[in-house]
Amino acid sequence: MLITRAHLAVARHLLVADFGQIVADIGTRLLSHGPTSFIELLRALQLPKSQVRNSLLVLIQHNLVKCTEKVVSVAAAKKRASHVTFTPIPLYEASLDDIFVRPCFPRLLQMARSRFGADEAMLLQQLMACGRLTSEQLIERACAAHAAAQSLEADSPALTDRRRELHAALAQIREARYISPSEMLSGHQARAVPACGGCTWRATASSSSTMRSRSSWPTRWTATRGSSCASR
Repeated sequence: MLITRAHLAVARHLLVADFGQIVADIGTRLLSHGPTSFIELLRALQLPKSQVRNSLLVLIQHNLVKCTEKVVSVAAAKKRASHVTFTPIPLYEASLDDIFVRPCFPRLLQMARSRFGADEAMLLQQLMACGRLTSEQLIERACAAHAAAQSLEADSPALTDRRRELHAALAQIREARYISPSEMLSGHQARAVPACGGCTWRATASSSSTMRSRSSWPTRWTATRGSSCASR
């Protein structure tokens, strides 16, 4: 898909609204220039290294940027010039579709609430806010909020029942494809991004009756994109 200036302007507006100016600068740079290395981003944007790194982590956490590795050959310059090593260089690439689907999240929440109920909508909202979470992280966050609101002990039978209800709610939105596995992170990404252990989920705007089908989905849970919202 050809990315036009209009696409970039809309993407920048959405990124600024959700994440701020620096994240928007990096996101739109990746959209306009395609897969880019960390060093290239530093040179192009003239920003502190920590700001670029943290902004990339935000974009990766929210499933708006993916990282691939390009292997390049590097000849040893010392005694044996014929000796060649192969070094993987991470390249960062932004997804215009995933940026454009973010305004559809409120509609997706409304659909989940009307179709299933408050628990399912609450779990979906957590994923939208956090980007990607494991099943355990998602359930425990919800249980902690419930325990605080009801002044329950960690080993309370009521909290055990609540945890069971939330697992059932998670299964509902998973089966309906309101969430999907998100892309697994590797190496330095997995160590840096908070929700990286095991299979994580993202909200995916692709529920069976309202969403565009995709041939494959990444492996962390995320919200799916709906046909009515995603058409443009």
